[in-house]
Amino acid sequence: MQEGVKRNYLLSLTCVLLLVTAGFSGASSLNEKKYQRCTELWSCSSSVQQTISHNWVRPQSAVNGMKVKLAIRLTTEAQLEDVYIVESSGSYEFDVSAINAVRNSAPFPVLLGLPVEDFNKYFRRFTINFEPHDLRQ
Repeated sequence: MQEGVKRNYLLSLTCVLLLVTAGFSGASSLNEKKYQRCTELWSCSSSVQQTISHNWVRPQSAVNGMKVKLAIRLTTEAQLEDVYIVESSGSYEFDVSAINAVRNSAPFPVLLGLPVEDFNKYFRRFTINFEPHDLRQ
């Protein structure tokens, strides 16, 4: 599993486990703080994904089943440092449209309020998949 994907998966899993634990344990203040932190990280992740998705102009040649995985590297100021293809869709237009969506979305000011350790762990380097499900076959 890629490192960025692994971190996002672990973040999701941790948030779910804290939700369950808090529900069964009466939500101790420690679990509550961890849950709030997870919620904040999840919110930041969702915001970044929504921003990129909003800036994605999918090419007319895009069809269901296409998928491109991009690696994104940000500066400490949440500016785009680099974006590159990890797994191509096989379509130049599709891949370039995804890269342009990331470029047109940066910077990501929502990430600036995060503690440095969280930013570095979850958002300094991460991957994102572009995989439309609402297109023609």
